[in-house]
Amino acid sequence: MRAFEKILSSIGLDHTIENWELLNYELVKSNHELLDVVLPFPPIELINLTSGLTDNLDFAKHGVDIFSALRRACPREILSFSKVLDFACGCGRVARMMYPLSCSEFHGADIDQSMAAYMTKAYPKMNVVHTKPNRRLPFKKNYFDLIYSISVLSHTSEESQDLILKELSRITSPDGILLISVHSDRAMERTSEQKIFDMLGVDRGLFELAQNDFYNNRHAFILQQGHLTTRKYRYGITFLSSGYIHSHFSKWFNVLDIVDGAIHDFQSIVVLSPKK
Repeated sequence: MRAFEKILSSIGLDHTIENWELLNYELVKSNHELLDVVLPFPPIELINLTSGLTDNLDFAKHGVDIFSALRRACPREILSFSKVLDFACGCGRVARMMYPLSCSEFHGADIDQSMAAYMTKAYPKMNVVHTKPNRRLPFKKNYFDLIYSISVLSHTSEESQDLILKELSRITSPDGILLISVHSDRAMERTSEQKIFDMLGVDRGLFELAQNDFYNNRHAFILQQGHLTTRKYRYGITFLSSGYIHSHFSKWFNVLDIVDGAIHDFQSIVVLSPKK
């Protein structure tokens, strides 16, 4: 019996993924005693650094929402994969949902050492590595049959993006699937809302330059001086049109689908299979 099935059995629920999603937000929200049966939450400072949130239940909802969006976008049943990589796992926003599914191998990677250290301690059966920006990933060729990545390519320069795509293609099995979140058409559309634009925290003039790149199917990137920005690694806000994704990602992947606005009616999920 898988770990999530044991947890659901302990509270009298059928062993379905839908019930697993229900438990991890709606049920724990209404009955705080159930917090004892789900995976523990990371420290608030790590939650805030990962997601900008400051509340455990908000963090739980984000995890459920993203997991559900990934599951629905995936062309295969989420339980069918055996070797899974959470690329840029942060402090476990999605891993809290995936870890108890008991795939034979579950791996994580993150460029933030504090995140990798926390995940190594909190998820003892998960192989978590601390990676370096713009470096080769420490995984074997053709190794994973599922890789998912949330809020990575939505923040990278084109140079970093291409290095990541090349590496993810290398380590994915020929019949593997990649699920990658990006800011695409729906995200750009929603920036017309003042509240959304303000949340981005970018200069209006720089945004308009990026917007022009976006509508001309070019990589649209706005540099920001966040905690991950260094002299060697450019981090910011990135928008990728569906036209750009189809033409550019196809250097390494078959673009199977773009589920526009799949996550919170903002980020899209790009569904890929590697070209081998």
